[in-house]
Amino acid sequence: MANRGAAPYRLLDAWRGFAALWVVLGHSCIGVIATDSPQLAREPFYAFCLQCRFAVFLFFVISGYCIAAAADSALRKPKPVWYFLRARVRRIYPPYIASSVLAIVFSLFCGLLEAHHLIPKINHPPPFRGEHFLFYFASITMTQVIFHTDRILLVYWSLCYEVTFYAIVASFLVVLGSRSKAALYTGLNVLTLGSLAWLIVSPATCPFPLNLWYQFGLGALAYMLVTHPQDRLVQLYFGAALVMTTLCAGIHHNLLLDGMPYLSMSSMIAAAFTVLLLGLYRFDAALSRNWLVQKMQWLGAISYSLYLSHYIVIPVPEQIAKKLGFINGTFWVNVLAQVGVAIVCAYVFHLLFERPFLSSRAKVREAQILSDGVSDSKGDSSERTAPSVSATETLSSPPATGI
Repeated sequence: MANRGAAPYRLLDAWRGFAALWVVLGHSCIGVIATDSPQLAREPFYAFCLQCRFAVFLFFVISGYCIAAAADSALRKPKPVWYFLRARVRRIYPPYIASSVLAIVFSLFCGLLEAHHLIPKINHPPPFRGEHFLFYFASITMTQVIFHTDRILLVYWSLCYEVTFYAIVASFLVVLGSRSKAALYTGLNVLTLGSLAWLIVSPATCPFPLNLWYQFGLGALAYMLVTHPQDRLVQLYFGAALVMTTLCAGIHHNLLLDGMPYLSMSSMIAAAFTVLLLGLYRFDAALSRNWLVQKMQWLGAISYSLYLSHYIVIPVPEQIAKKLGFINGTFWVNVLAQVGVAIVCAYVFHLLFERPFLSSRAKVREAQILSDGVSDSKGDSSERTAPSVSATETLSSPPATGI
């Protein structure tokens, strides 16, 4: 299963940026619309923002693509499992720990302001004081969903899925990767079809993380098809996954599981997005020269930092704008302020806590994305040549999942 020569899939960064922006828009709207302006939920723009949970499924599919590429790349190293795990830990944990500490510090600061009656009482402050040992252990290891503990920030739930997905891929590298890449691919694809079969037969009993693995698996299949387009077995697995996803959606219409959106909607969105990624791959170079796509790529490059930091900072501009009367008809000003503050803070957070832990190759690729994103669309950015990076070396930052 030798890879064909494949260019980096730059649109993945743009889709990351789009999904991250969707999550921030949703969090910027939910509080005020729920309490002060419920009528706004009927307007198309705000209705779209409030459906930001669906951005999670885009992230999981993208993550599956990128982690399959990372596993593929690891197989070419002397110690593939060590290489894979070290890269994942280095990429995901330092920014996560930094955001947890910042959330705690911010909560303590707000508590001080509350005590002096300078701000209203926070309804849901981050939990961290007086908790049992399991809470702290789960917070450090990102296993809150497994142990059913509270999270310092609500958005961390999806990182629990990400970490577990990484552990599963690492396990397959240990067991099957030593045999061949074909064996690794087969193991991942069988698990994808198995999780879909479980969801079809008994979705209520499908355990964490298999209840969402199929989204990750669809992204991995997209990577396999991009790099091995003539492989009949990969094509068969992908076709079977699409059929089973459609069957699951049709059988379990309007089924809700653990606060997730409808299973039918989530499965079909994941499948449709995977097909879209495959269809757009051939147009990647042309689309990446588009001004708007470059801005989304810029956001995608800092999407992990945006995900980790936005939930901490957006309450400040939200309350200020709310006090100034930007609700109802002028609520868009409030939303714009929150999104702007979130992006600025995310960029600073990225420079301080995320970029220092990127690999040298990832830094080169990120520098290209960020320079294109801030350049004028009529300038030289469209003529720049991207670093020579194969599809298996795609910048694979963990997705800004979760709401």
